[in-house]
Formats: sequence, structure tokens, C-alpha cells
Amino acid sequence: MPLKEMARETSLIIGLAVVVALTVNGFSPNGISLLAARAFPECRDTASAGGAAGPTAYEWIDIFTAREAFQTGGVLFVDARGPEYFNNGHIPGAVSLPLDRFAPQIAAFKQKFSLETRMITYCYNTECTDSRDLAQLLTEAGFKHVAIFSDGFLTWGQEGFPVE
Repeated sequence: MPLKEMARETSLIIGLAVVVALTVNGFSPNGISLLAARAFPECRDTASAGGAAGPTAYEWIDIFTAREAFQTGGVLFVDARGPEYFNNGHIPGAVSLPLDRFAPQIAAFKQKFSLETRMITYCYNTECTDSRDLAQLLTEAGFKHVAIFSDGFLTWGQEGFPVE
């Protein structure tokens, strides 16, 4: 097989592989963001669009965006897992606000943190929905800058990032 023909076929195979990979990634709920993600976009307020007041979307951030926010600072990580899991390890500086204890703890939480505090909620892994549910409750409680770390504590630790 001539070298030129082999190079053309190799390029075609690589091109098809890239197209298939990008397509699968685009449709995957756990796909990798190919565009720079903003960790704290303003939540859309449906009241300004004529709907009921309140946020309708959150920014889902991945491990790399969470690490960048951690390194940059100025963000509060909020752990949605139960206290036994939090006490066994958590992201340094994180506070525990277990989803199942939200109601009795939210008043004290609001006294301690401003509604303008930039927060990232997380739980154990991508299968855990507590971080999403906690973000919803925090937003309903008036917090304006809530993002969800979708990869969770498991991935944080697996990547070798700091744990306390």
C-alpha cells in the first residue's frame, strides 16, 4: 500500500473517530465541557421573563472548575452528605449542610453566610442528587450564587486534591 494512500486512510479514520467522540460527548449527561465554564453565572430569574420568581437553572461544574474555584478562593464549598461522611473527609474549608437536616439548620446558616456568598454544593459522586437538591433549597432560601459540583467528593479525592 503506498504511503500516500495509507496516510489518507489514517486521516479519515482519525477524523471519523473525532466526530463520533464529540457526538457522544455532546449527548452524554456527564460529557466534558468543551467551552470554558463560568463557575458562578447569575441564575436566570423567571420573574423578569414573566414567570414565577426564582431561579430555574444552575451551573453544573466539573472537577477542573471546582479545583480552580478552590485554588482561587472566595467560594464556600457546601457538603450535602451526612455528618458521618463529612467527618471522614471533606474538601478543606467546606461546611456541612446535610440535605436531610436543611430545615432545622438553614436559619443559623443564613446568619453565618451572606445571601451573596458564592457557593458550590457537592455530595459523593455523579450518581448522588443531594448536591442538586441542596442547591435548589439554598436558592429558594435566597442565596444568589449557587453552583453544583457534579463530580463530587469521590472524584475530588481520586484526583489527589486536598482533603481534610
